[in-house]
Amino acid sequence: MGWRDKFVALIPNSLVRLFAGPYIAGNSLAVALQRAEQLWKTEGLQTTLDLLGEGIQERGDIQQELDEYLHMIESIESGEFVSVSLKPTQMGLAIDPELCRINLEKLLDAAQAKGIEITLDMEESDYTSATLSMYRELCQKYSHVGTVLQSRLFRTSDDVEEYLEGFKAHIRLCIGIYIEPSAIAYTEKREMKDNFYRLARKLWERGHFVAIATHDEELIRRCLKLAEEMEIPQDRYEVQMLLGVPRHEIQQELRKQGIPVRLYVPYGTTWDHAYAYSRRRLVENPSIAIYVARNLLQQIWHFLTGKQRKQIHS
Repeated sequence: MGWRDKFVALIPNSLVRLFAGPYIAGNSLAVALQRAEQLWKTEGLQTTLDLLGEGIQERGDIQQELDEYLHMIESIESGEFVSVSLKPTQMGLAIDPELCRINLEKLLDAAQAKGIEITLDMEESDYTSATLSMYRELCQKYSHVGTVLQSRLFRTSDDVEEYLEGFKAHIRLCIGIYIEPSAIAYTEKREMKDNFYRLARKLWERGHFVAIATHDEELIRRCLKLAEEMEIPQDRYEVQMLLGVPRHEIQQELRKQGIPVRLYVPYGTTWDHAYAYSRRRLVENPSIAIYVARNLLQQIWHFLTGKQRKQIHS
C-alpha cells in the first residue's frame, strides 16, 4: 500500500462523503436520470449511468443489482444520449461465472430492445481474463456491448490480440483506477500515457471503436491527432470523462468539432459502495480534494457574506 492509499484510508467517511459530491449523481436512479437529461439538454453531453457496487458475494445482493439495472434500462427513454455501465462482479462473476453470463444476457436482451449500449467495466486484474472472455462470448450474440481496457497493465496489448480478434469491439480505453503490483503494471503516469497512445493506435488499426477515457488534455489531443492522421472516421471514437471533474472548456471545444463527449455518471443506493468508489478516486487524483475544499469554502464564504449583508440591510 502506497502513501496515498494509507493517507486516504485514514480520511473519515464523513469527509469522503463530502469529497464524493462532484463525482456521484446522488442516491437514486431518478436523480441520476435527471442529471443525465440535464447534461444532454444544457451542455450536449452524453452519459453512461453506473450503479455503484462491486465484488458482491451474496446471491440475494446480486439479484438486487440485477433488478436495479433492469429498472434502469426500462427507465431510460432512449439510448440516443444515455448508455449503461456495470461491473461483472455485480452480476455474479466473483462467485459463479455462469450466473453472471445469464444475468448479463437478461440485461443485454432488455437493452437491445431500446438501443441502449452496455459497457462491462474493468475491475482489479484478478478479473481481467474472466471479463474479457465473457465479453468475447457475448459479442457473438450482441452488438451493443462494450468493455474496458487499461493502459496501466502490461498485458493489455496482448489482450487486444487474444480477445478482440475476429470482430469489431467497442472499447473504453483508460489508464485504470486500480493500483496494481509493479510486476504486472506500470507505476509511472508517463509510461501509462505512452501505452495508452500505443493501444489507441493498435485498436484503430484493427477497426475497433475507441472511447478515449481520460481527463489529461495533452493525451486527448495527442490521440485525436493520431485519429486524424490515421483518417479514422468520427463515428469510431468519442471522449469520455468522469462526472465532476472540471473540464468544461475542452468538453465544449470537442463538441463544437463534432466529437461526442460522454460523462460517467455513477449513483449509489448504499454509501458503502460510494465510499469505496470515492476513496479510489482520491487515491488516483488527490487534487479532487483540493477542488472540493475550495468550492466548499467559496460556498461558506458566499453564505456568510450574504447573511451579513442581510443583517446590515435589515
